[in-house]
Amino acid sequence: MTLARKLLFALGIVTICWAVILVTWGPAPFAFSFDDAYYYFTIGRNWAGGHASTFDLIDRTNGYHPLWQLIATVPFVFGLDGLTAVRFLLVVQLVLWAGAMAVVAGAVARAVDDWSRLGDHPEAKRFCDLVVVTAFVVLWVNPFIFKMTVNGLESGVVVPVAAVLLATSVGFGGRFMSRATSRQRWMTGGLLALAFLARTDAVILCATVAAWCAL
Repeated sequence: MTLARKLLFALGIVTICWAVILVTWGPAPFAFSFDDAYYYFTIGRNWAGGHASTFDLIDRTNGYHPLWQLIATVPFVFGLDGLTAVRFLLVVQLVLWAGAMAVVAGAVARAVDDWSRLGDHPEAKRFCDLVVVTAFVVLWVNPFIFKMTVNGLESGVVVPVAAVLLATSVGFGGRFMSRATSRQRWMTGGLLALAFLARTDAVILCATVAAWCAL
């Protein structure tokens, strides 16, 4: 089994464990979400109920990042409410987090190239695989790192979009204009648009990429 497969297998096991915790553990919606997340949830509930973009049903608001607010409205549109809707959204973020970690795992596996530099030393390669997989599992099970992404806030979409954008950029060595195909450039543009919608201060990232392309 290649290192990439080992990392993905470990990621799958850890993701299932986290899913069980999010779905079955009573305090999970409060333990993993931040208090600011409930602004998203309440605005989503009001939006799904046919009201304007409002938190208190009195004043309108645009005090949120658009992409996660749209996603946070979905469970209420389909009739979920209360902590059930919160658990649903945390599981959605778990899936997105797992996708981001899968991108990272692929990047790591490509970087080590299955330890080709070790030559024909299978025992050494297995030991190196064990070290890398163990390090990743320790990272993935750390609740403080987990809560940085699975927390009911916009970081749940910022992290996976950034991971895919980074992987796409690395794929053509940062040469957006000379090495990338038209399809890759459109993909990068779409990812930058998603990055902006995920967190509007990503306009700084978009400007940086634009400056890099110009150079």
